[in-house]
Amino acid sequence: MDNLAIILVLISSFMHAGWNCLGKRVKPSGTSFTLSALLGMLAFAPLLIFYIDWLGEISWGIWHLLILSGFFQAIYFLGLGQSYRFGDMSLMYPVSRALPVLLVPPVIGLLGWGAELSSEKWLAFTLIVSGCMILPLWHWSDFRWSHYLNPASAFAVMAAVGITGYSVVDSRALMLMRELWPIEGVAFKSALLYLILQAITTSLWLGLFSFPFRKQRREMAQLFADHRGALFFTGVAMFSTYCIVLTAMAFADNVSLIVALRQTSIPVGVLMGVWLLGERASSQKWWGTGLIASGLILVSI
Repeated sequence: MDNLAIILVLISSFMHAGWNCLGKRVKPSGTSFTLSALLGMLAFAPLLIFYIDWLGEISWGIWHLLILSGFFQAIYFLGLGQSYRFGDMSLMYPVSRALPVLLVPPVIGLLGWGAELSSEKWLAFTLIVSGCMILPLWHWSDFRWSHYLNPASAFAVMAAVGITGYSVVDSRALMLMRELWPIEGVAFKSALLYLILQAITTSLWLGLFSFPFRKQRREMAQLFADHRGALFFTGVAMFSTYCIVLTAMAFADNVSLIVALRQTSIPVGVLMGVWLLGERASSQKWWGTGLIASGLILVSI
């Protein structure tokens, strides 16, 4: 993986943990993250004016992938918001972020969309997932399925499935876009266009899942009245962060490595949850975070 990709992903990881911490502070729910996504989309949509000439060149295959990516992004935002509603960020954030590390490689392998992974990379993925399994424990003898079989964990898994889906789809769509515009230095510009279109399709899916229900509409109106500034900033940070990741995908031969390296945000997210949100910490939480960090270092080298 190119050094530039590593730098971009590390920057995005700190930003990602930051907007998650902000989203957790503002009455987190699927509705709050839906509103953040809608506000973020409205901030980016005007930039389409600079891409008028490009839009007509986008193939139907890319449009189909954009619609599918938007669906998975919507699933991710809804699952993440609900997981924060029922559980601590310092637990739910690592689970939702690390599971895709295990899920993406076999999906990529089955589709034949990436270079083959080495045994060292698989060891790294195993360390990351093992760390996530340890995080919810308060004592080593305290392992039981009830720590994982609960609403918060179920929604975290839902978020992880969304991450897996859009990561795989986006890597394929961006490859097709780069074939349309194989110009040196165009990676960021094409990534920004893709992000804007993905934000629009994501918002359409979120609206479809939310607006038909009166309870969600009322909750959204109340959130907008009370927290629109924080939610707007969260939405802009959401899409800005992912734009950096999409740019990094242009410099990696397997999106699984990008997905794995993005999890550097996990230790940062745990620290933010404990220090900024006042969540409880145990030695197992730190051991789990250490295993995750070890796996990430192995991936990066």
